[in-house]
Amino acid sequence: RNPTTIMHGAENPDQRGEEPSDRPAERAWPLIDQQGLLDFWPNMSAAHIENGQTESPRTYHMGKLNGQTQSRRKRGRPLCVERTARNEICSGWAAALFLSLLLPPFVEAACGVGDGQVPTIRGVKAVLGIEGTVTDPAGNLQGTPVPGPHPIVPVWDAARKRQRITLVVGSRIQMNISAAWGWPDDMEQGLWYGNEKYGNYNLTLYAYEDPGVPNGAVLTTQSCLGYPQQIWDTNIVSPLLRNPHGTVICNPVRRTFTWEPRKEQEGLVHSVCFTALVRERPSDCQAEYRCIDFDVKAPDIQWQRSITPAHMHKFHSPVGCHFTQCFESYDAAALYPVDVKGVATSFPAGAVLAAECQEMPASIQVYSLFPSDTAAPFARAQGACRKCLDFVAVRGMETQVYTICVAGTDRSPKPENAALRSSETCVVVEVPKCKYCVQTGDTLHYINKRYHLNSNWLQLWNANGIEEIVPHPLSVATTYNDPDAIHNGNSIINLGPIYEVQAGEDMISVAKMLRTTVKKLLDINPDIKDPTSVLAGTMVCAQPCTDIYFASASV
Repeated sequence: RNPTTIMHGAENPDQRGEEPSDRPAERAWPLIDQQGLLDFWPNMSAAHIENGQTESPRTYHMGKLNGQTQSRRKRGRPLCVERTARNEICSGWAAALFLSLLLPPFVEAACGVGDGQVPTIRGVKAVLGIEGTVTDPAGNLQGTPVPGPHPIVPVWDAARKRQRITLVVGSRIQMNISAAWGWPDDMEQGLWYGNEKYGNYNLTLYAYEDPGVPNGAVLTTQSCLGYPQQIWDTNIVSPLLRNPHGTVICNPVRRTFTWEPRKEQEGLVHSVCFTALVRERPSDCQAEYRCIDFDVKAPDIQWQRSITPAHMHKFHSPVGCHFTQCFESYDAAALYPVDVKGVATSFPAGAVLAAECQEMPASIQVYSLFPSDTAAPFARAQGACRKCLDFVAVRGMETQVYTICVAGTDRSPKPENAALRSSETCVVVEVPKCKYCVQTGDTLHYINKRYHLNSNWLQLWNANGIEEIVPHPLSVATTYNDPDAIHNGNSIINLGPIYEVQAGEDMISVAKMLRTTVKKLLDINPDIKDPTSVLAGTMVCAQPCTDIYFASASV
């Protein structure tokens, strides 16, 4: 507003270079209407002006002249004089200049590392939830309500001015980052009612563009946590910088960071850095930066070798035997739940891996991401997964060698976050020739008929009545002293001796030599599909003297 000027007397003594008179009637007083004062001093109310209370007791008081509110200064030339030669109206900047001359110089709050009065980024407060645990962000675990996310304490590295938080894929971190200037760091909002030195300043909390925030993270706009703007001492903040009356001060300020690490973000450290600027003093008053490093751990899949055989370990599994082998996998850091899956292309017909992990004893170890848990229910470390393979070789699989592989991998309720890492292990299963696994209720006579041998079971007994001369260490035949004892199940018996085909021999010559027929040899060697293509070195199971030799024996 342009001030209105009234003159008393014909001439203003200030214009003659003389000292102004102390007589009020001869003094020219610049007047500012009430609205004009409110415009330039917006945190004042009309009531304050009317009552003569512009700020604190240190300010100049307002008086009354002809019923109008006025302000005076004791010496100096009036800001605007109405002259008879021309009518000059002061512009808006003149009123601002008037206010700056009217008020004493303000004293800015100190800002510098030396006196410790810089804005500060406070220690973050965070909660963390892990899917599939009692801290599940959904607060529900397989239909059962659970406590949900737990508070965590970031690790502070004072030398590097950084905090570190460990996460896993499938977790959800939510943390509050706050900044303040003049607030005690150990006091909560509501316990501090103002600080004249910093009370009119506003902060802006920034995240550095480099490194920025991780993909998928959400950083909210800042919330102002101060109190409504009040009347502050003019010695502290220039009136042109102060906030409108009732405005919530942005000191302290807070922003909320939420992130769920996803697949392909594991095994990396993702950083977010913050600083705070004083909005009214952006060039010389800035908080020291603070960074938070998010270490997203990857699973470290291992095999429990007391349960799982060494990689490529060899086994023999004769026809009819139930081959059972268990595999147990775990995450070495106990951060991720683990599953064991079969590598389908390696499984022979009839091989089956259990669909579900065996029930394992609950871990007594506290989940390492929640070391500060002090009350039940505790978040427990992730345990192992054990699954067993079952395989029964059938006739026709003799001499076959199967490499059966399984993979240990992490699992997640969300398929898109599963199988971050995997580890394979294999076993080698060979189906030996000329051996049979006795089933419960079997007799030598029944086995003889199954393999289409001769009707005399003694021929089969002759192959098993004594210990093997050169037994295979992986499938040693069971020695029986009583042929009636062969009925206990899973015992291994020999169906006959093994003969190695020599150079120049064929199945006809071998059958003639062993006093049997080619048909009998094929019955006991179902792996031989084409008798005319048998080569030297082929192993043939035989029961000698099982039929009358015919010189014209043919295929």
